[in-house]
Amino acid sequence: WLNQHAEPDEVVLSTFDTGNRIPAYTDLRVFVGHGPETLYALDKTAQAERFFTGDMDAEERAALYADQRIDYVFYGAGERALIRDDVDSPPWFDGLTLIYDEAGYQIYSINDR
Repeated sequence: WLNQHAEPDEVVLSTFDTGNRIPAYTDLRVFVGHGPETLYALDKTAQAERFFTGDMDAEERAALYADQRIDYVFYGAGERALIRDDVDSPPWFDGLTLIYDEAGYQIYSINDR
């Protein structure tokens, strides 16, 4: 779906493992993943994990989107695994638009991009 609907080189935020797969199936770039091709991979992995656990506030999320030119957030099993049990809906849902929802995978677009 992403490969058919997104522009080449747009950026997707996901976990490292998911980010390893996205470039294999699309013409998109990932914030983190794809092994040694990610500069500062350890720092970016930690940032992605903070994002998906909900530990980033709205200002940090906005800065991440802008600084890294993120266009989409991919939300699948790997990303869901980071959500704490006490959270009904991750805070990062706020301000994003759900554009794909099928078979346990959701894709959100960044509204201000």
